Amino acid sequence: MQVLIADDCPDICDLLSVFLQQEGYQVDCALTPERVLELVPAQYYDVILLDLWIPDMDGYMLAKEVRRRYDGRCCPRIIALSGAPYDPSHPCATAAAFDSFVAKPVDVPMLAQALASSESRPTFHPKSACL
Repeated sequence: MQVLIADDCPDICDLLSVFLQQEGYQVDCALTPERVLELVPAQYYDVILLDLWIPDMDGYMLAKEVRRRYDGRCCPRIIALSGAPYDPSHPCATAAAFDSFVAKPVDVPMLAQALASSESRPTFHPKSACL
């Protein structure tokens, strides 16, 4: 499974990368929204772990932009990450359409559960008609 970690904190990216790689995931990290938007069309991701409070473009806006670029076709699951309270009914969260939420500091069992639910979905690849 391909995972993109989008978080402005290099330490969080490093820690999550090590954990995920030990679990068998292939991982890329993006520290800026611009880097996320560069990587998404270049590599298919099954899941994007997206910090809600990235400078310049918050996670809500970034998730909405990623979904817009996929135009409803085979969009990766987007899991919100945040140390702040998260309200899935908030208009920003609804517009971003997150598939799941994991609190920071990251609760490993909760992250594993969110990723496991992603694994049960069909996997699509860029060579197909998805992108």
